[in-house]
Amino acid sequence: MTSDSNERAIVDLAISSAFKVAQVRNYFDTPSELLDLLSTTLVSAVSDPRDKVYAIVGLADDRDKFIEMIDYQKSVADVYLDVAEHYLTRGVLDLLNFAGDYAWYNQRSLPSWVPDWSNSTKPFTFMTRPEIGHRVQLSHPSLSADRRTLTVEALRVDNVSAGGRRLPLSFSERQLSVIPMVYWLSQWQYLAQRAAKHPTGEDMIEIFARTLIADSRPELDAKATLATFKAHQALWRTVLDFSADRLTDSNVNSDIFAFHERMRWICRKRSFFVTPKGYMGLGPWLLRPGDEIWRFCGAQTPFALRRKGKQYELIGEVFVYGLMGNQSPDDGVALQNIELI
Repeated sequence: MTSDSNERAIVDLAISSAFKVAQVRNYFDTPSELLDLLSTTLVSAVSDPRDKVYAIVGLADDRDKFIEMIDYQKSVADVYLDVAEHYLTRGVLDLLNFAGDYAWYNQRSLPSWVPDWSNSTKPFTFMTRPEIGHRVQLSHPSLSADRRTLTVEALRVDNVSAGGRRLPLSFSERQLSVIPMVYWLSQWQYLAQRAAKHPTGEDMIEIFARTLIADSRPELDAKATLATFKAHQALWRTVLDFSADRLTDSNVNSDIFAFHERMRWICRKRSFFVTPKGYMGLGPWLLRPGDEIWRFCGAQTPFALRRKGKQYELIGEVFVYGLMGNQSPDDGVALQNIELI
């Protein structure tokens, strides 16, 4: 690509990104670092994948740390590795929430723990806004000399014992109607009801209902979420001839419609799973039985890993009720250093 075309690409993306950046700043009313902007502009298209980073560096509050890295002689992988190294070596493990799940990767040469910013189809993350700023560094990851291996402090939680069927990726938004979701969610609920008692001691169906929306409606307590879920189930049984275009907020109770839309948005491109200890959750598309669930020191969510000899491949972030945010398993197991490749 010529210098002129590079400049045009940067200008085009910067203009479209500027509106998104303004929205982020207005919403959070706080500074926006490069990682914030990368997550906000993930769906933006560029002709040169390096411009997913380079085009917005000048808009970031931490741009002085990245300006000198701009070099079009570098490969796409090296550009994305530069960003990953910068944040991870400073203890910002939130970057890992954008990594993993090779089903959506364009840059196959990247280690599993490095986000592929050129991919605009990966599902949104389960975490809240990336925590960067001036927080105390809780984690001290390290990279190997060749930048192919990341060592993190971690705690093994459990492993995936069974997974539910996935909604076909070939379904369009219009085809994501009530009918296919009946069979999809019924099988997930069957797995949830067969699971062992949940470690929190809470009702399994209440937890299942909250899992379907990644517990993303904090204004609702468990009982309210369960009531909405049961009303949604009644809709399955009585209105199975609804098509996607007929299921609207004008002909369905607003709470049920909001639950349905949020569930559809959160669960698509993800796998439902249960564990031997009674946990249930949503994970990456490529998740499979035998994958392990780990917590990383300093991360907002758990992660699914796949053992590769003595090392691990990052499969992706997971939502597990009871293990999100500042919540952590209390089993007395010490943290250990593990290597991600």
